[in-house]
Amino acid sequence: MKSCFFISRIGKPGSKERDHSDKLLEYIVGPIVQELGYDIPLRSDKDPMPGTIAPQVYRSLWEADLVIADLTGRNPNVYYELLARRGAAFRSRF
Repeated sequence: MKSCFFISRIGKPGSKERDHSDKLLEYIVGPIVQELGYDIPLRSDKDPMPGTIAPQVYRSLWEADLVIADLTGRNPNVYYELLARRGAAFRSRF
């Protein structure tokens, strides 16, 4: 299967942001990408590999076959991660 990484504002457990991201991932993004032949989308807080978040996020951004970004809320981290993905895609062409 192909991998999918989902970037979004996450917020603290129980927060409005976390609830939004959880529902979007579970009920919309997840089912659609699985129907298209991708693995269950991974979000950084669900990464089963222990360690520092930043290197794991970058690895996922660079290695995932598909990255989906939820831009709701204009979260600067989401924009930065999306830019990092774009940079990785650009570098892989050369």
